[in-house]
Amino acid sequence: MFGYQVLGFGAGGSSKEYTMQFYVVAGGGGASPLRGGGAGGGGSRASTQSLFTGDTLNVTIGAGGNGGTHPGGGTTKGSPSSIGGGTVPGTFATITSTGGGQSQQQGGAAGGAAFPTNNQIAGNEGGFSPPEGGDGGAGGPPPNPGSSGGGGGGGADANDGANAGVRQGGNGGAGTATSLSGSPVAYAGGGGGTTQFSGTNGTGGAGGGGNAGAPGQAGTANKGGGGGGGFDPGSAPYPAGGAGGSGCVVVRAPADAFAKITVTGGSNTKGQTPSPDGAATLLTFNETGTIVVG
Repeated sequence: MFGYQVLGFGAGGSSKEYTMQFYVVAGGGGASPLRGGGAGGGGSRASTQSLFTGDTLNVTIGAGGNGGTHPGGGTTKGSPSSIGGGTVPGTFATITSTGGGQSQQQGGAAGGAAFPTNNQIAGNEGGFSPPEGGDGGAGGPPPNPGSSGGGGGGGADANDGANAGVRQGGNGGAGTATSLSGSPVAYAGGGGGTTQFSGTNGTGGAGGGGNAGAPGQAGTANKGGGGGGGFDPGSAPYPAGGAGGSGCVVVRAPADAFAKITVTGGSNTKGQTPSPDGAATLLTFNETGTIVVG
């Protein structure tokens, strides 16, 4: 039931239950230069749970990973996003999504491989079912590193990045669209992999994945997109790989919860919006904050 009364005991108090839908997106990974594989999109997880009058939830938004430079600047994976804790009395199961993997690394969605790593890299680091992210694409075929590309980064759910080919970077895996806001919006696309000299760069997956290039494009902020790999021109200066985009949390609550819910965090918002099954309260978190049910 959507927003019904739960009677208390003793002095005749009452508490109202609000059934809410949650979508938690972690930060995307950062991509490498020099034929870099695309970075993985942030892990993405959905859940439906209830909050009650007096409950408070903590929301943490993961940052995107750093893009790499040559020489000296290493990549990092994205940071996790989560919602839970607060003063909910043991009834809310915390939802955590894993940060996207940097190039050639596992994460919520895995980063794409690059020569000489000619195999896919497993995503879904958290081991969730359904999976929080897809596999990273394999690097281009040996034996000539100059003709090999980097694989595409994995996207949300089980959307794998494409394998690289000869002078062809792999495309990033697609993000997954959620309709909590009333119309489909995609999140956590994987970054495109790149190549060397006259090769073709991979494109980022729908949902904020960065295109490969010179430099690699950053994943979209607050969509958890993976960064695009940095093209290798064969000599200095070497373009950088793209940084990952920060994550977000989207919450849809019943329309009658609008006046009862308060959100904290400067850029976080509360609004009323159409949805597939009628009007709703929409909470959008682009930075760490709280949900308070009055």
